[in-house]
Amino acid sequence: MKRLSELITAAGLGIAILGACCMDSPGLYGYAAGTVGILGGFVAGMGYAMMVLAECRKSSILYFPQPKEPVEDVGWIELETEK
Repeated sequence: MKRLSELITAAGLGIAILGACCMDSPGLYGYAAGTVGILGGFVAGMGYAMMVLAECRKSSILYFPQPKEPVEDVGWIELETEK
């Protein structure tokens, strides 16, 4: 998962840099290049988040509680009610 996250991060950064380089294009092309750059940044952020999640799972920072076994020996306390 770490390799995949590094690949996604690198691809997103490449797209963002390419979009930023083309932002000085005239007219509508500049806006399209800016949009592509922003989307590349989002892809890079998703890759980085995957990398952080992989590190958390590897070092067991995240805590997933295990379900407890059912208690079979339960005694009920009956309270006397006043009449």
